Amino acid sequence: MYKYNNMIRTIVTPSNTDLHVLIPKEYVRKQIEVLLYTTDEIQEEKINKKNSVNLRGKLNLSDEQYLGFQKHTKDLPNEWNMGYLIDTNSVIDYLDNKLPDNCNKLIDNIEVQTSVIVRMELLLWHEATKQQTQILEEFIGNVIVFGLEENIILKAIDIRKNFRLKLPNAIIAATALIKQLSLITRNISDFKNIPKLRVIDPWSL
Repeated sequence: MYKYNNMIRTIVTPSNTDLHVLIPKEYVRKQIEVLLYTTDEIQEEKINKKNSVNLRGKLNLSDEQYLGFQKHTKDLPNEWNMGYLIDTNSVIDYLDNKLPDNCNKLIDNIEVQTSVIVRMELLLWHEATKQQTQILEEFIGNVIVFGLEENIILKAIDIRKNFRLKLPNAIIAATALIKQLSLITRNISDFKNIPKLRVIDPWSL
């Protein structure tokens, strides 16, 4: 058995199809992920390493290109160090192609993350056609959806008590804070007073 911080890894050889697992006490009432595979299914990938020294000086930028490239990297938002949680209204606008181009490009190129509240709000739309429902389900199936983990629940309770948000919005805000994500939403007024929550209007990107 191997233990890495909060992750435990063990290798077993079961004698039948029944497998019972004892988990540490600190895992009780928490979401855990269980992966099953046989070790012979894993193939070690051979990486052909190339010496980067051989590429030095090969780009051959003109002075104009060099300055343009530097400006390009300076102007880019630091997206690779920033995560985003997308609210229901922004998901709808994205799927209906009503967001500005800058926001569309951002969502196209990030790992989309959202709250279970957003999932519920999207799939509870009773006027959706069968095709629209399929599109919503496919979208949800391709994004990371954070559930009601204990720390999110406690944070949502605190936000609900102190800022009088409706419970769904309190859960969305709590999820963004706990997961350290910026919230993309049109409902700026609902979230703007919550400390440390970074709220992004999709039309301001």
